[in-house]
Amino acid sequence: FLAQRTALEAGEPVGVDPARDELAFFPLIYWPVVTGAPKPSQDAINKLSGEALARHAGKSWDVADRIGMDALKKNNVKIANADAALVKEVQSRSAGIIGDWVKKANTKGVDGAKVLAEFHEELKKVAAGK
Repeated sequence: FLAQRTALEAGEPVGVDPARDELAFFPLIYWPVVTGAPKPSQDAINKLSGEALARHAGKSWDVADRIGMDALKKNNVKIANADAALVKEVQSRSAGIIGDWVKKANTKGVDGAKVLAEFHEELKKVAAGK
């Protein structure tokens, strides 16, 4: 199914040990849950989740973005950045959605406004190439 719907060229299944193997070579991992199987080490779990997962996924998006931008440029597609008026309009229209998210985060014991501010700071770092 994946080969029909995507550019995936899957190889034969192989065993992966997240505590030992470099997971960058395994973009898709199927992990069966078997009753009685030993729990992976915390180090292995950390390699598959949280910040490590976010960084890995982010790199994949970066590659896809770069490929897409290269294709657009190759085909002489005009690329325009949003002007200040459009940015302001999008911010205005999305304010309610963002406000709702902050409220929902707060109900789960998370300071939504603080998390959102930290996220925006991370975006600034990324935009600055840090």
